[in-house]
Amino acid sequence: MLIKTLAAALILSASTLIGFYLGGACGYRLQNLRDWKSALSFLRGEIAFAAPPLPEALKSAGARVSGRVGEVLAAVAESLERKAGGFFEIWFTAAGAAKNKFFLKTEDWELLTAFWKNLGSLDRSAQIDAISLTMAQIDERVLLLSDAAQKSRKMYRSLGILGGVLFAVLLF
Repeated sequence: MLIKTLAAALILSASTLIGFYLGGACGYRLQNLRDWKSALSFLRGEIAFAAPPLPEALKSAGARVSGRVGEVLAAVAESLERKAGGFFEIWFTAAGAAKNKFFLKTEDWELLTAFWKNLGSLDRSAQIDAISLTMAQIDERVLLLSDAAQKSRKMYRSLGILGGVLFAVLLF
């Protein structure tokens, strides 16, 4: 009887943790999008007011943004300073290396990739416009996802708990 109780408790705990993890992933995606928007805001300010070369602007923006986004920007800036290839190839390599550290979906990466694809070949005013456009698209995406994320978070957490209870009851 004790073993059955421990097994049921283990099943319930595991399914609850899985539910809370999946529920948290929705919030992490929103936070990743907000971090990218913040980085783009810093980059826009650097380009608009300080007007440094792109590697310096990326390095400065990367230093001001904490976390993984800052690391990606710093890696891109470092590779650009070493002249390790074309701008988009460098971005694609850095993003590919860090992609599994983010909770972004394919459509989020497509948005960012479309932005970075053209940034290196644009003049200063076009870069500022492209950054503003990408920030607006991120804002729209965050607005749509914020309500859905709250509902999904509750759903995953509830399903984790209820799924564990159901599985434990069916087994015993």
